[in-house]
Amino acid sequence: SLVSTSLAKYLTGGAFLGRNFIDLDSTASAHYLLAKPKVFAGDFKIEMNYSTLSTANGLAILGNTASVDGLQWVSNSIRVRAESATWQFSYVLPRDGLLRTLAVEREGVNLMLFLDGVAVEVITANSTSIMTINQIGDGFNAANSFSGIISQVELTDLTTPANSEYYRLNSL
Repeated sequence: SLVSTSLAKYLTGGAFLGRNFIDLDSTASAHYLLAKPKVFAGDFKIEMNYSTLSTANGLAILGNTASVDGLQWVSNSIRVRAESATWQFSYVLPRDGLLRTLAVEREGVNLMLFLDGVAVEVITANSTSIMTINQIGDGFNAANSFSGIISQVELTDLTTPANSEYYRLNSL
């Protein structure tokens, strides 16, 4: 199937659009660049499907080309960064090649990590700093590109729901 030129112009590197997912090649620094940055100034929920066998540290799941904001895979779990604030979950996420659902939700000072629809950890975030996301599968440092599959990305602004975004990442 053909990929529309409007979608294709935002794909870089070795990204492969499959029927229901985008397969990201970290060697080629493949990632999906959002048409406009998504800014979370309040509560949010980020949800996506992922699959990886990579054991690399520092993989960027969602990121920003100009800052360290986003979600990174660090020490076998998820690190959330927003402006100068950093929070680290301790729950070890599976890297078994199965397609799994990952979600991170911020409500006030609570950050919650969900795996396959089940809350697995809640931590206190001492700040409600603004988070800006402008790419999927890469972050500020291109050496940390995600290796595997990311699909069905939902960026939900819980403070202003009309600002929410959904990236199906399918071929057309």
